[in-house]
Amino acid sequence: MSVGMNLKRQPYSPTLCRTIFGALFVLLFSHTPANAQEHPARDWQRRGSAKAVKLVPYGKPRKLPERILGASVEPFWSDVTEDPEKIALLKRMNIGFLRFPGGSQSNYYKWRPGLCYIQSYPNGSDFAKFWYQSLPSIRRHYPQGYTIDNYLKFADQIFADVVLVPNLETDTPESQAAWFKKMREAGSLPSHIEMGNEFWAALGMDPHVLKVWPDEATAMRRVYEFYKAIKPYLQADSKVAGAQAAAGLFHLPTRNQSNQHKLQWDRSLSSAPWFDAVTVHLYPRLFEALGKQSRTAPPAVIFSAMLGRCDGGVDRMLKFIEQKCPGKEIWVTEWSTRGVDHEKESPLTGNMRALLAAKMTMAYLRHPSVTMSIFFQMSFAENKRVFVRTASGAWRPSTLVTVLTWLNQAANGGVRYQHLTEEGGKRLPGGGPVAEDYAPVEAGLFNAEREETLIIENASNQTRKLSLEGYGSGAPAVAQTLPLGILDTADIVPPVPAEIHMGVLVIPPYSLSRVRWDKQSAK
Repeated sequence: MSVGMNLKRQPYSPTLCRTIFGALFVLLFSHTPANAQEHPARDWQRRGSAKAVKLVPYGKPRKLPERILGASVEPFWSDVTEDPEKIALLKRMNIGFLRFPGGSQSNYYKWRPGLCYIQSYPNGSDFAKFWYQSLPSIRRHYPQGYTIDNYLKFADQIFADVVLVPNLETDTPESQAAWFKKMREAGSLPSHIEMGNEFWAALGMDPHVLKVWPDEATAMRRVYEFYKAIKPYLQADSKVAGAQAAAGLFHLPTRNQSNQHKLQWDRSLSSAPWFDAVTVHLYPRLFEALGKQSRTAPPAVIFSAMLGRCDGGVDRMLKFIEQKCPGKEIWVTEWSTRGVDHEKESPLTGNMRALLAAKMTMAYLRHPSVTMSIFFQMSFAENKRVFVRTASGAWRPSTLVTVLTWLNQAANGGVRYQHLTEEGGKRLPGGGPVAEDYAPVEAGLFNAEREETLIIENASNQTRKLSLEGYGSGAPAVAQTLPLGILDTADIVPPVPAEIHMGVLVIPPYSLSRVRWDKQSAK
């Protein structure tokens, strides 16, 4: 069985451009030769000046849940869940969690017909109008509706578990209870329940939606009524996310109505004994990372600011939730590194997005409170540059997907995890309007029953050398590097064999490296 096929609906054990900006980049980082940026894997003899790095534990080791890293695959937007080629690609990713019915559509999904319904108002928000205009095409694509049973068949094919998001906005507690009863009796009720989606956003501050979700306290009362209705049908091992953080601290403190609403929502965030987890959605936006500079800043400045947002900014938001709801799990049920809203073209190169995705995932893993992370989203739309269509018409995973796959393969499976940082290494300022910093070099050590995996991210412009003594046993079964020059505009960068000389691993600048040891073969 391949590495990408080890996730079952049960405990499992894995076996497994360069134009003017280039000149600006060199000027900004003149201590690194230009050829080292363009050719990070050049021969060892020229590496005498490479800095030796020693990795030391950061925090205590933690046992990761059987599943922790997942991805969003939206059934209502494309034929992903019915396309064998796309299903095969997703299966290789080792996705732990999916989410159904998805994001905002969950608040308008009626389980009996398996379709979404939303009322249109002349003074509705743009987001509400978008949904209203989208529904006819969804109904044409799924005239018989799309149900949880349809989605579970898809999830089974890629060996992922499903997080269920019930409709608490346009349905009733009695109707949702009937749905949960039906699923429980059929043996199809997921064990992870996320009580609604983005109430704090109110579908883009829609005045009609705000009447339902005016503030956090009102939302919690409504959510609890639904929880009481479905509680009799929950499984013994069910986990419920009952509160939603609005990530107000993750955005610029402007007087914008939406941002002020989010900040007030988070100030009112509170815990309660009946729920297990708090959800949060983290979208690091370039404008908020850099302010007005984002329109004219060179790539190196953009990348540094986004690193600060994806590391120190994420850390600050997670610590805030931990303080407001101590002892609760945190489910990051949506996140991305696009740098802009979903409907816009990302201004970041694919390599930037890939390195930032590794950086955000590292931030999640070092917080024991974070027990779920769902990347948004596994899109096959060509302008999203997640999966890329080749000249032959076939789909291929972008470098971003490769990075997520490496992390999924290492983290899912109930492994023992230790976060590692550079001994004596200094965190660097992102340089944006908010004081956010990042670790230029960090790593994760994943210990599974049959294998040990070390994943190292070098977000600096310097080559590093790491002695592998003390890691693994015997020769590595896998040793690969993704050289991700941030000026490279290619969406697909294939992994190359990692350079290991006399037990020393060469870590190129702007790269992600993976070394895996097979414990069975070492015996």
